[in-house]
Parts: sequence; structure tokens; C-alpha cells
Amino acid sequence: MKGVLKPLYDLFMEYSNLVAGGVSQQLHASEIVSGISLPMATSGFDELIASDAVRSTSFFDYWMICGEGFSFTCTAIVDILEGAKLDGLNFKEEEEAEDGGLEFL
Repeated sequence: MKGVLKPLYDLFMEYSNLVAGGVSQQLHASEIVSGISLPMATSGFDELIASDAVRSTSFFDYWMICGEGFSFTCTAIVDILEGAKLDGLNFKEEEEAEDGGLEFL
């Protein structure tokens, strides 16, 4: 199983980079400067320490990836430094396509 998890781990690290790059590109198009930190693998304890304060300018989400014999939790944290610049953004929720997503072969 360990030989399978390494490529899966690498895939999600690259996927994280692509998603963060897309978010950064959309913010840049709205003239909002953004920075991206590299994805990192931490234990649940490290995650708890990193999020020890509740801030109205921080947004946090998580989801679980489950497979046969393994599971791991992914998290995303966004810290807003200049909230006034977000007023011009249009947040709309798009429906997910039935055929979208990642396929593991």
C-alpha cells in the first residue's frame, strides 16, 4: 500500500498548487495582490496549533479523502489582509458537473 500512497500524495500536492494558482490568478484579475504558500503535510496536532485563534478575516475548510485501507484529511486556509478589496468580487456558487472531478486508474 505504501507504494500506492506516494504517487497519490504527489498528485494531491500538485493539485493543491493548481487550485491555489487558479485562485491567485482570479484575484490578480480583480487587482488584488495575493500570495500562495506551498502545500504542506502536517499532523492534526500541527494543524490545531496553526489555527489557535478565531479571526473574522480567516476562512477554513476541510474535506476527507477515503479509500480502501486509507483516509486523509485535506484543509484549506485563506487569510484576508485587505478585506475592503473583496467588496468588488462576485461570489457565485456553480453547480458541479456530473462528469467532472479526478479519476484514479
